[in-house]
Amino acid sequence: MICGFIDAQRVVGHRVELICRVLREQGLAVTPRSYRSWKAATSVPARVVSDAAVLDVLRGLKTGGPDGGPLPEVLYGRRKMTSWLRRNGFPDIGKRTVNRLMRVEGMNGVVRGARTRTTIGAKPGADKVRAADLLKRNFRTGAPNRAWVTDFTYVATWAGFVYVAFAIDLFSRAAVGWSIATVKDVAFVEACLSMALWRRDQRGRPVPAGMVHHSDAGSTPRSGSPKPLSCTDSPRPSEPSGMPWTTLPRSRSWAFTRTRRSGRTPRSAAGRCATSPTWNA
Repeated sequence: MICGFIDAQRVVGHRVELICRVLREQGLAVTPRSYRSWKAATSVPARVVSDAAVLDVLRGLKTGGPDGGPLPEVLYGRRKMTSWLRRNGFPDIGKRTVNRLMRVEGMNGVVRGARTRTTIGAKPGADKVRAADLLKRNFRTGAPNRAWVTDFTYVATWAGFVYVAFAIDLFSRAAVGWSIATVKDVAFVEACLSMALWRRDQRGRPVPAGMVHHSDAGSTPRSGSPKPLSCTDSPRPSEPSGMPWTTLPRSRSWAFTRTRRSGRTPRSAAGRCATSPTWNA
């Protein structure tokens, strides 16, 4: 009531300090600071008002259709919703404001196409036995042929996509074996290991007994009765414990391979095949 009286006197033309002085003379303990604090607490920021107007429109899209159903605009994404709001009463609204308010209302728009699955569990009845993690994220060895990490990826070439697999020695970080194929199967990954073992034998550096072969649990199915890749000693299998950084030495090799083998040559050399990288033993 007192603040309302001060507002009325300000409309007439009196200053806040003079009004408060007269009120104190009449026995009312009021100061200009108290009045201004009350005014600041009761004022609503402009952003709150504008957000409320946009939220009312977004909520109306959910129930503005026939029989209280949603309107077609409720399927819009951020960009289309921004354009639609600018045409319907909010010409200066920004895309970040629309993005923030759509998140508040849980509106994401419609995504065309099938949803990508990045992790596929084993089929019922399949062999779910995994090798133990023998490296424990220790990617350093004291000598060659003590531990290899292997993996494969896809590479874009002028002829299409191909799969590239190779084995890396953790001591020298050298690719000791590799394999290229248009399909990913057991023979494709075994060819990489067979090449690595053969190259080690040809260079007089045979793989000793107990070498660790570390790879992730990828999408390539395992054969029911895998045959040994070496006539004497097969590498000990090892798989990571699920941490994404357990394949760090391989990730750098993938970046190198996709750059060198993806055919990213100038357009003037469109007919030229992608050059193969030089691998060190």
